[in-house]
Amino acid sequence: MNLGPHTITRVRAGQQPSDYGSGTVADWDNTSTETYPGCSVQPVPGSEYTVDRDSTMSRWQAWLPTSADVLPSDRLEWAGDTYDVDGEVQRWAFPPLDHLVVNLRRSEEAQS
Repeated sequence: MNLGPHTITRVRAGQQPSDYGSGTVADWDNTSTETYPGCSVQPVPGSEYTVDRDSTMSRWQAWLPTSADVLPSDRLEWAGDTYDVDGEVQRWAFPPLDHLVVNLRRSEEAQS
C-alpha cells in the first residue's frame, strides 16, 4: 500500500552482552536495516529546552505499511536525518487504509 512519497529506512541495533552480566544492551555500531517505500512523514510540534543549555527536539509522525517491521527500540532514517522511535508503534486497522503510525523524535543521541 502506498501511503505517501517518502522512503524510510529502519535501523535496528545489534545486541551485545551487558557490562554487568545482566543480559544484553543495544550495539549501535552493529546494526541491520530495512527500507520501506510508500510512507508518509509529517511534522508535529516540538520542544526547546533552555535549562542549562539550548536544545531543540524535533518531532515527526511516520505512517508506514502494516508489513513494516518496526519496534520501539529502533531508529528510522528519513531525508538525511536519524530519529528515535518515540513510544509504541501504533497499528491502525482501518480498511482499506490499514497502516502503522510511528512517533519520532530527533535527538542528539540518534545523530551520533
